[in-house]
Amino acid sequence: MNRIYTSAFILISLLTNTGLSAQWSLDYLSQARFHHTAASAGNKIIFAGGSLNGLNPSNRVDFYDSESMTWSTDQLSVPRSFPVAVAAGSKIFIAGGMNVGNGQNYDRVEIYDVNTGEWNIESLSQSRAGLVAAHVGDNILFAGGGQFGSVFSSFTSTDVVDVYDLSTGSWLPVMHLSEPRIFPAVAVKITKYMSQEGY
Repeated sequence: MNRIYTSAFILISLLTNTGLSAQWSLDYLSQARFHHTAASAGNKIIFAGGSLNGLNPSNRVDFYDSESMTWSTDQLSVPRSFPVAVAAGSKIFIAGGMNVGNGQNYDRVEIYDVNTGEWNIESLSQSRAGLVAAHVGDNILFAGGGQFGSVFSSFTSTDVVDVYDLSTGSWLPVMHLSEPRIFPAVAVKITKYMSQEGY
């Protein structure tokens, strides 16, 4: 059992058909890790990447099927900590991230289709970690973040917002936040996008 890190387990809330009551169950990821990301699309919930011991990144992807209540695994093309994930329709986007040990930052965007089980790869305009992502209308926005040195010895924040057009499967011209920010927060309401200042 992966009980080493508290983030190695998850609580899954399964709503029952009895009004507002819920049933909780406890389960475990296939690999103990933290600094990972998660998203859901269709009947799939994914937990991707993360740190194994603070320095070494993981490429593990755990899939939970909420219909069959079963687990499966796969791998990212690049191991990384601090990636960000967002879902749109049947697709889950996993973007950015870094290797804390050597300070390498990634521009990789891996797109998983829950209907076909296939992966596709795209690239951000800048390699970075500590960014946020949101699905707004026909677009996926990847905002802020920065480039980190090894073991966070240095960092440079960015104001870049990469916008992926779902209708065309292509990138729109790069946009910019009012100022650079790392680890901002994001919230989406109907078609509005907001980013709260990080540091």
